[in-house]
Formats: sequence, structure tokens, C-alpha cells
Amino acid sequence: MSAAPASSRYSAVAILLHWAIAAAIVLNAAIGWTMKGSFGAFQLHKSIGLTVLLLSVARLGWRLMNPPPPLPAAMPAWEKAIAQTTHWAFYALMLAIPLAGWVFVSTQWNDGRPLIVQTVYFGLFPVPNLFGLDVAPETARASISDASALAHKLLVWSMLALLALHAAAALKHHFADRDDVLTRMVPGLAKSAAQPRRRAALAIGFAAIAVALVWAIAARVTMPTAAPVAPAAQSAIVVEEEPAAAASSPVVADAAPAAAEAKQAPPQPPPQPPPLWAIDMEASAINFTASLTGAPARGRFARWSGEIRADPADFSTAQARFVVETGSASIGVPELQQSLVAAEGFDPGNHPQATFVLSRFARSGDGYTAQGALTVKGRTARVAIPVTLTIEGGRARASARFTLQRDVFDLGMESDPAFEFIGRDVTVDVTIAAAR
Repeated sequence: MSAAPASSRYSAVAILLHWAIAAAIVLNAAIGWTMKGSFGAFQLHKSIGLTVLLLSVARLGWRLMNPPPPLPAAMPAWEKAIAQTTHWAFYALMLAIPLAGWVFVSTQWNDGRPLIVQTVYFGLFPVPNLFGLDVAPETARASISDASALAHKLLVWSMLALLALHAAAALKHHFADRDDVLTRMVPGLAKSAAQPRRRAALAIGFAAIAVALVWAIAARVTMPTAAPVAPAAQSAIVVEEEPAAAASSPVVADAAPAAAEAKQAPPQPPPQPPPLWAIDMEASAINFTASLTGAPARGRFARWSGEIRADPADFSTAQARFVVETGSASIGVPELQQSLVAAEGFDPGNHPQATFVLSRFARSGDGYTAQGALTVKGRTARVAIPVTLTIEGGRARASARFTLQRDVFDLGMESDPAFEFIGRDVTVDVTIAAAR
């Protein structure tokens, strides 16, 4: 019984994988050369690169199980050798380029400093770092980062050169040799001299690919960003060189009276503290918003506690103290979550709590201005913030918005000391509902 003749065309799966990988490579090359200053474009570039890696593994496996159709018998031996070498070089590059990029981002290092940004595949799930490079010694991370970044760039240039050679060879086979090398990979394109429309469409398609390649190499455009975050209400923050001794308490004791006066004056009973209010935690929140390349990145603290004492008849004596568990911080940008709770972020391992103390409420317009102290990562700053307050019966609702600077509290200054991606200012919104 004679063997079945070999197919003259690639399978539908091979064709689909071929063009999907080609489109992803061209698109990602364009993004790679135009993503400077765009956090979102950088994350998209990583996700597409991992997609190329996955599709390439699938394409290689499919080829090993389903050999491609034989090359034309009339093709010279040297040309067949070049074709085989080119095809295997493509497989090597399709695997090596994304792997080099994966190694680079796994080091969590760039331009001589840490860059703690979690890779999240199209925003769906985090991608692990390879070989534990993110926790390797800094010298190793730096050298591996530089080497893998250089390899990634050189391999991309090699891929673009090989793509140009591959496209030229395909056109040569179709228009000069008039064989079926190209038609067996292009759906619906049969070898026939009586199909000028399809040939014209093919020429236009390859011209479009060539234009895309040239643009990917030469373009240096700025990726669009969202409108900047609206500025918060004005607040004053003054950094103290050393944490204030009274920062843990909203009340600062006055100096003791003179000894003579103490002897003459009868003892006075200690003043009664203002009434205590119970915070409705379900209706209260501490949120924050940073600017990520111009777009708002919103976060919150899930665990915190507070104590509020205030006399509605004399709010100037009000006192408030909040304790925030820094490890409960979360942000709506998954790529930043790792950095948020790392040592360069809130560092909950060494600084599990941040404190916010307010006192000395003074009437200001329709609300109040509160003086206080904010302590984050062992750094204390005096604050003066506007507070709005409404009281109905035994229930009160207060809100405050103020702006703090990342460098004041050493937040994210290793990965982004020049505020290239994340803005210097962070807006904090505090909403409190309480009852007597």
C-alpha cells in the first residue's frame, strides 16, 4: 500500500499560529520603541511578550508533531539550507527574546537602582520572577539586569532583520520563482496567474508590514496618558527632623505654673476630656490617590482604628488619633501592589503602623482647620489640614483631604526617585462617620 502524498500546504493551526505570532512581534516591537514614560505601555509590552513566548512554544510543538510540507523540488540545495536555517533561527529568537525580557524584569532592577514593579499578565494574574532574581544580591541583580536588557535589544534587532529577509524571500518565491512557497502559508491564496486582485492585495499587505517595521524602528512618540489627577485641597506639611515627643498624643501639656503660684492657688480638678465618639467603621474610610503617568491610581487601607473626642458645643477642644496598619494597604494597579508593601513602600515589616493625630481645631470658613502630626515609617511631619463637619443629632460626619509628598516619607524613592512614573504628591482622603 503506497503512502499518502504529503500535503502541499501548512495546516490551519500552523497558519493561525504563524500569523498570530508575526502580528504580536510587529506590534510589540512598535510598543517597545515608543513606551518610554508610559507605565501602561510597558506593562502591555510585557504581557504581549509573554504571549509570544507561549504561542512560540505551541508553534514549535505543533511543528515537531506535524512536519511542514516539503520545499519545492526545483529549489536549489543552498536555498533549502538557508530556508531551514532561517526557520530554526526564528524559533530560537521567538523563545530567546521574551525569555531575556522576562529575566530583565525578574531582577526588579533598572538604570542602576531597584525597580519594584510586579508583572501582571494583562492585569489578570501576577507573573512570578525567574530564579529568585528579585531577592538576589544587588550586585548580581544589577549585572544580570544590564546583560539581559542588552541581549533583549540585540535579539530584537536580529529578529527585525530576519523578518525583512524572510519577507523578501517570500516575495521572491511568489513573484519571481512562481512556486507555492508563499501560497501554502497564506489562506485563500492559490497559485494562479489569473488572480491579479489577490496578488495586488498581497503586495499591499507586505507593503503595510514593511511600513510597520520601519515605523517600529524609527518612531519615537509619546504614548497618550489620561488627564492629570485634580489637586487636593491645600494642606501644609512641615517635616520634623526628629519625631515630636508628643506625637503619640493629641494633647500637649502646658508648662507648669510658678512654684509660688502653685502654693497660693488651690488645687484644681483635672479637666474632663471631651465626650468619646464611636466610629462607624463600615461608613468610614481612609483612601489615597497617586498619579501614575498622569492617570489616577487609587488605593485604600483595609485595617485601621481611631479614637475621637469632641464636644459639639466647643469643637476647639476636639482630639482625634488614628492608627493605620500599613500592611493592609492596597492599590487598584496590580503592578504596584508589591512595591506598596515592600521595604521601599510602607515597609510593614519594620513599620507595621502609621499614626495620624489631630488637635487644635480652629474655625475656618464653613469648616475647621486641624493641626496635628502624621508619622509614617518613623518619620513625623506636622500637618494643618481642612476638615468639613456635619452634625445631626447624635451622629457626625467629617471629611478631610490633604496632600503629602512621597519623598518626605521615603515612599517608592528607590524605584522612582525622579517621579518619572508616580507623581511626587499623594492625595489622602479621610471620611469618618461617628455617633455619641
